Amino acid sequence: MTGDSRLVAAAIAEINAAWRENRVDDMVPFLHEDVVFMQPGGDARVQGRDLCVQSYRDFLASATMHEYNEHDPMIDVIGASAIVTCRFDCVYEFRSETHRESGIDMYVLFRDDDRWRVIFRTQVPQPAE
Repeated sequence: MTGDSRLVAAAIAEINAAWRENRVDDMVPFLHEDVVFMQPGGDARVQGRDLCVQSYRDFLASATMHEYNEHDPMIDVIGASAIVTCRFDCVYEFRSETHRESGIDMYVLFRDDDRWRVIFRTQVPQPAE
């Protein structure tokens, strides 16, 4: 893993730790001010760091995460850009219903000065088995 790949991996790890530990404000330095979050399926999107952070706040206020696992991360650094894909499995409760989801989390990052910042994120759900 190259130096840039390690920095990208560290940024994604910090983002994931921050939301999982309900420290969503700690994500701010790792998100570009114009970041775009595309909802799975592409039906809706959220643009702007404040709104994207708020989307995590809203989720954590309305859902209880019981289990979250990441595996098989892949990082491709191309110049000042990076693409991260990582498989995930999670179990959470929302409105008294238990949900089990699996898929791929995809991030696009851009090197902004000395920091890697997310400029795009989406999830690609995997069909239930």
